[in-house]
Amino acid sequence: MRPLRIRMKGFGPFREPTDIDFTDIDLVALVGDTGSGKSTIIDALTFALYGSVARYQDNRAVAPVINQTSQEARVAFDFEIGGRPHTAVRVVRRTAKGATTREARLEQGERILADDARSMTAAVEELLGLDADQFNRTVVLPQGRFADFLHDTPKDRQATLRNLLGLELYRRLGGEARSIATTCRDQAVVLKADLATDAEELTDEKRAGIAGRIEALETVQGEFIAQRVEIEQARAAAERLGAEIAELDARLEKLRGVDVPDGVAEIDARLGRARDAAETASEVVKAARDARRTADEAVAAGPDLAEVTAQLRLRADHVEASGKLAELSGQLQVARTAEDEAVAAADAVRLEQERRDDAVAAAQAVEEDALATAGTVTSSEQLDAWAELWERHAAAVEAERSTGAAHADAAAALVPLENAVTDAEAALEAASGELARLRREEGVAAHADLLAVGEQCPLCHQTVQTLPEHRLGDDLQAAAERETQARASRDEVLAARDAAKRDADRAEARRDAAADELRGLAERVGAVPAGDEIARRRSETEAADAAVAAARAEVMRARLAADEHRRSDDVRAVLSAEDEAKATRIRVEQSETSTRERVEALAGRLDGVPDVEALQRAAAEAERLRALAKAAVDEVVKAETAAEEAVGALGVARVAAATARTELQAARDRVAALEPPALGGEQVAADWATLATWAAGERSAATTRREEAHRTRTGTVEAADTRTAALVARVREVVDLADEAPPLSDIADRITAAVAETRAGLRSFDERCDRLAERQEMIDDLTERGQVAEALGRLLRADGFERWLMREALEHLVSRATVRLFELSGGQYSLELDDANFVVRDHANADEIRSARTLSGGETFLASLSLALALADATAELAPEGAPQIESIFLDEGFGTLDAHTLDTVATAIEDLGASGRLVGIITHIRELADRMPVRLEVTKSGGASTVERVVL
Repeated sequence: MRPLRIRMKGFGPFREPTDIDFTDIDLVALVGDTGSGKSTIIDALTFALYGSVARYQDNRAVAPVINQTSQEARVAFDFEIGGRPHTAVRVVRRTAKGATTREARLEQGERILADDARSMTAAVEELLGLDADQFNRTVVLPQGRFADFLHDTPKDRQATLRNLLGLELYRRLGGEARSIATTCRDQAVVLKADLATDAEELTDEKRAGIAGRIEALETVQGEFIAQRVEIEQARAAAERLGAEIAELDARLEKLRGVDVPDGVAEIDARLGRARDAAETASEVVKAARDARRTADEAVAAGPDLAEVTAQLRLRADHVEASGKLAELSGQLQVARTAEDEAVAAADAVRLEQERRDDAVAAAQAVEEDALATAGTVTSSEQLDAWAELWERHAAAVEAERSTGAAHADAAAALVPLENAVTDAEAALEAASGELARLRREEGVAAHADLLAVGEQCPLCHQTVQTLPEHRLGDDLQAAAERETQARASRDEVLAARDAAKRDADRAEARRDAAADELRGLAERVGAVPAGDEIARRRSETEAADAAVAAARAEVMRARLAADEHRRSDDVRAVLSAEDEAKATRIRVEQSETSTRERVEALAGRLDGVPDVEALQRAAAEAERLRALAKAAVDEVVKAETAAEEAVGALGVARVAAATARTELQAARDRVAALEPPALGGEQVAADWATLATWAAGERSAATTRREEAHRTRTGTVEAADTRTAALVARVREVVDLADEAPPLSDIADRITAAVAETRAGLRSFDERCDRLAERQEMIDDLTERGQVAEALGRLLRADGFERWLMREALEHLVSRATVRLFELSGGQYSLELDDANFVVRDHANADEIRSARTLSGGETFLASLSLALALADATAELAPEGAPQIESIFLDEGFGTLDAHTLDTVATAIEDLGASGRLVGIITHIRELADRMPVRLEVTKSGGASTVERVVL
C-alpha cells in the first residue's frame, strides 16, 4: 500500500479543505509546533481506511475527529496497491448523542468495493491483509503505539506476521486440500451407486427395437410429404378464389353511396354575388387612401413642430447657464486662496520627514558594513559542527579498537566449538547405526512364532531343528538411550556453536561498522581546522556579532523616530488638509470651465434662430395641419372596415363552395383505387353528376363476377377435404393423433417430432453407454486425486509447515533488526528471540540477556525503530507472490529522546530506507532532522485552524 493523496475538511484542526499530495515522494517530514496537527494527518489516513484513530482509547469513538466549529468531518484517501489506484472515503456528522459515520465508500477506479462503514472496514482488511491494530504496529506507528510490536505477546505478533507475510494462504491451501479429498471420496461413492443398474438396462436387444421404430416412422413420413403437396396446392387455389371474392365485396362496398347531394346548384350562384360586393368595397378604400395622402403632404410642407419646440427650449437653456457662470467665478477665487495656504503647511511637514528618513538610511549603511564584516568570519553553527566532528572522531577511534578486540575474542571462541560439533555428529551417527541394527534384528525375531520344529523356515527355506530364543529388549532399550543422549549432546553443541557464530557475526558487523565510521570521519576532519584555530575564529565571530547587534539597535531607534513622525495625527491632518484644498479647487474650477463652455456653445447654436414670438406662431400652424391629417386617417379606417366585411362574406361563400368540392373529392377518393373519371370542371354540380353515373356502371359488373368465383371455390374445397381424410387415416397407423381432424401442419410436426424423439432416444441410449465407461474412468481419477489431496492436507496443517515457516520468519526479522539496533545503539544492544519473545543482549553489561520491557524510553524507541525498519524490508522479501506489498511506513514518536549523534545515525537509516522505493514519513518538531528530508510538510495552526504547506528542497 502506497499513499498518493489525502483530502480532508473539518477533521481535527483542519477546518478548511486541505489537500496533501504524496505522489513521487520517497522521504517526507511532517513538521510543526506541538499541537499544530502533524499527527492528525496520520490519524486521517488511518481513519479513512478503518474508521478509527489509534490515539483514542475507544476505537468506536468518532465524534472527537470533528472540528469544534464544524458539523461534519470528511476524509478522502487515495492509495495504490500493486499499481492499482484505490480511494477510501469516510464522512462523520454530529448527532444529538455524539456522531455517526454518514458515508463510507471504498473504490477501485470506477468500481465500488464497499459502500457502508461496516463492509468498508472488512473490505480494507481483506485488501491490505491487516486489521487496524496490525496496521498501527507495522505501517503507521502513532504516538503511544510505537513499541506495540516490540512488546506484543507471541500470539498477537504471530497473527500480525501471518497477515503481513500472507501465511494464511498456506492454511487455506491445507483446508482446501482436505476439502478436495472429502469431495473426491463423496463423488466417487455417488458415481458407484448407479453403475450396476445402468449396465443392466443398456442391452443390444433394446437398441434394435429403437432402430426398427425409426424405420417405420420414416416410411410414413415420406408418403405424407408427397400427398400433402397436392392437397395444399388445391387449398391454395381455393384461397385465391376466396381472396378475389373478398376483393369484389370490398369494391361493391366502396361504390355504395356515391350519389349527388342536395343544394349543390345554389352554392355556385351565392359565390358570384359575393365576388361583386367585394370589388365595390375595394374601390371606396382606394379613394379614401388618396385623400389621406394629400393631407400628409400638407403636414410635411408646413412648419416642423419638433424643430420649433427644440428651438424654444434652446433659448431658455442659454438664459439659465449664463446666471450659473457668474456664481461659479466667485467660488473659484476663494478656493485658490485656500489651496495656497494648505500647500505651504504641507511642504514644511514633508521637509521634517525627509530629515528623519535620511537618519534611517545612515544607520542602515552602518548596519550593512557590520553585516559585511560578519560575513567574512566563520558562523557559530559552523564552529559548533567542527568541534562536534572532532569529538565524534575521537570516539570512533576508541570504538574501532574495542570492537576489533571483541571480534578477535569471538572468532577464537568459535574454533573449539566447531571441533566439538564434528565429534558430536560422529558419535550420533555411530549410536544411530547401532540402534538401527538392533531394530532390524528385533523385526526378524518378531516372526519366531512362525517356526515349528521339523518344518521349513520361511526365510532361509531350511528345516528347523530347534526353536531360537531372542532377548533383544534390554540391548535395544540401551541402544535407544545412547542414541537419545548422543542426539541431545549433538544439539547442545550445535546450539552453543550457533550462538558463538552469531556472536562472532555480530562482533564482525560491529567491527566493520566502527571501521567504516572512522574512515568517514577521518576524511571529514582532515578538511576542517584544529582546536586552537577554532577558538581563535570563535573570538572573531563573537566580536562581529556584537557589532551587528549594536548597528541593528541604532537602525531600530532611527526607524522608530521616522515612523513616529510619519504616523503623527498632526502630520496626517496637515497633509489631509492639503489634499482636501486641492480637491475643492479642482472641483470648482472644473464646474466653472464646463459652465462657460456650455454658455458659449448655446450662444453659437442660437445664430439664425427666430425670436420667441415667431417661433410660437409657427407652432400653432403645425398643430392645425396635424388635425386635418388625422381626420383623413379616420375616413380610411371606415372604408377599410366596410371592405373587410365584404371580403368576409366572400370568404363564407368560398368556404361553402370549398366544402362541396371537398365532399366531392372525398367521394372520389373513396373509390380512387377503382380508377374513376377525372373531375376538372368549374361547376361542382356538373362534376357530381359525372361521378354518380360512373359508379352505377361499376356496381353492376362487380356483382356478376362475384357469383362466378363463389361456385368454383366450393368445388375445389370439397375435393381437398376428401384427400385429407384418407391421408390422416394412413398416418394414424404409426403415429398417435389425439385430435379427430388435426391440421396437416400439426400432423407433419407430430411425425417429425416422433422421428426426432425416437432418434434422440437412440442417441441417448448410445450416450448412456459412453457415459457408463466415462463414469468408471472418473471413479478411478477421483480416487487418485483424493489420495493426493489428503496427503497435502496433512502436510499443511498449522502445527507443521506454518509453525516452521513462522519461526524462520521471526529469526529472519530478528537477524535484520539486530544489525540496525547494534548500529543505532552505538554497539551496546543486539536483539534476540527467547521462546518467541523479543529480548536484548546488553554488550556493555557482560552480554547480559534482558527483557525488552527493561529498556529506557530512548532505548525502546531505537529497538522499536529497528524492528519497524526490518519489518518493512522483510515483508517484501518473505511474503508470497500475490500478498499485499507494504510500500510505506510512518514514524510518529521518540526522536526527541535521542542525542545528536544517535539522531544522525537514525536519520541516515531512514534515508537509506527511503532509497529502497517505499514512502517513509516521519513526524517531528526537531528542525535538524526535518531539514535532512527532501520534502517537508510544514503544519501551522492559527486561529484554531491548521494549514499544510509543501516545501521541496
